[in-house]
Amino acid sequence: MPDKTLIIFGPGEHFGFSVAQRFAKEGFYIVFIARDEGKLEALQEALHKEGISVSMACADVRSQSEVIQAIAALKGLPPVTAVIYNVKAGARGNGLSVTPEELTDALAANVGGALAAIQASLPILKPGSSIILTGGGYKDKPDPEKLALSVSKGALHTLFLSMIRPLKSRGITLKTLIIDGMVREEGPIRPENVAQAFWDLYTQESNEPMFIRK
Repeated sequence: MPDKTLIIFGPGEHFGFSVAQRFAKEGFYIVFIARDEGKLEALQEALHKEGISVSMACADVRSQSEVIQAIAALKGLPPVTAVIYNVKAGARGNGLSVTPEELTDALAANVGGALAAIQASLPILKPGSSIILTGGGYKDKPDPEKLALSVSKGALHTLFLSMIRPLKSRGITLKTLIIDGMVREEGPIRPENVAQAFWDLYTQESNEPMFIRK
């Protein structure tokens, strides 16, 4: 039986399943939070077929109130000791085509949503827990044709660096896994390798960034 809980914001289509499997193997109950109910239900069903205990809640991370409501609805679960923030949003295009509104939307999802998730999770996290942010190689190697994602991943890394100390004062370790490359079943970065990297990062005490590259 699971004796602790992992919350994953934005499980995604490429490695959410593998991360859930890896943590479930270590005795975790899995909770997914995202805005696409259909995708969440499909992922939940696939994991149930594997005998993995999982539940879900729908929330748009760009809305702090929705994130708070989703967290508040988690009742009767094992203690939450891990949170992964894996939301990724950003209109494609360079600085001549991406609108200010599209850039703002990417920042709201990738950075503002991370802040909302951290703040909403604090009341249910025990000292010694970890929060892991999914970073990207774009943080210091921006892709001109992915301006919104590149800028927001850079801002997310600044958020990570800025919140290490405040969270440490609460007994929470903030960590980041920087995925530098494409994650697909056929590679170059395979989902099971990403899942293992998340687990390795969770188990280490240091908040030094961990990198996974193709």
